[in-house]
Amino acid sequence: MIGNDNSVLGAAAGAAILVILSSLLNRATSRNVKVRAVLEGSPVLLVQEGKVEKEMMRKFDVSDNDLLAAIRKQGIIRLCDVAFAILELDGSISVIKTDDDVRPHDCLPFEVAGKESYAAEDAPKGETRMQHEHSEHDRAKDKKQPSSC
Repeated sequence: MIGNDNSVLGAAAGAAILVILSSLLNRATSRNVKVRAVLEGSPVLLVQEGKVEKEMMRKFDVSDNDLLAAIRKQGIIRLCDVAFAILELDGSISVIKTDDDVRPHDCLPFEVAGKESYAAEDAPKGETRMQHEHSEHDRAKDKKQPSSC
């Protein structure tokens, strides 16, 4: 980058360019989903509602043993208890257990959950989204019935 220049000024210029480039790329990926997908990739859904996505596992070279080990590490012993298993950008597998909670899954990656999980239009006026979700959760808890696999 700086050629044969071994001076302190040359090193400082090289470091400054790297910091500026990193800052620009961070800003671009945080503001645009398409840019982030191109530069960083996207999380991949391996299991949804207990059903294994065999095509995705084959495409991203994830073995059944790796997936099942990640599920067992979360203390889950039945595949039907897995709501989502996601191959993260760093190669790890995140497993989310099935629950009867009616609140949106807003910690899931956008590529997995979709826009509807991030919409806040359903919250009544004068009430924050967190308060609204908490009150919905309390109402849903009263109606809870045990689920079977």
